[in-house]
Amino acid sequence: MQKAKDAAQYYGHRPDKDGVRQYREGFNAGREDLSKHEVARFIEEEARKPESVYAYRMIMSPGAPMNEQQVKDWARSTLERHGISQYVAFAHAGEHAHTEHAHVHVMFMRQEKLERDDFKALRVVGDDESDKQLKAEKELDRQKVQENTRERLSQIELGG
Repeated sequence: MQKAKDAAQYYGHRPDKDGVRQYREGFNAGREDLSKHEVARFIEEEARKPESVYAYRMIMSPGAPMNEQQVKDWARSTLERHGISQYVAFAHAGEHAHTEHAHVHVMFMRQEKLERDDFKALRVVGDDESDKQLKAEKELDRQKVQENTRERLSQIELGG
């Protein structure tokens, strides 16, 4: 359990692009703002469960530029689709990034041992979720452009 707490401490305190150490709040399926104490409590509670035989730490990357909220949403949907609902994660993207590549550090516990194919399947789900998210954002951008164009045309027609 101490290794998991140490890992969470490390994920939460990585320096940003400027080398400044700051605490990144953890997040999970239902919360955006887990304090370091709440993260530690989650790890302790999960470790006590009989079904928490294996503890996993992994880094997930969407493979596309994303801000902090986008990478959180992507990670949540990816983990949910893969059946992982109890986890704690730390987003490294946007203003809290320490690299140009958006990614999320995730920790969770399971009863079953995950095999290589399980991680490959998670990657496939993550790629699919990334594609969905990027397509949805492009569609929103397209709709905004159309709306702005309509507004400009109506102003021109009104003599504006």
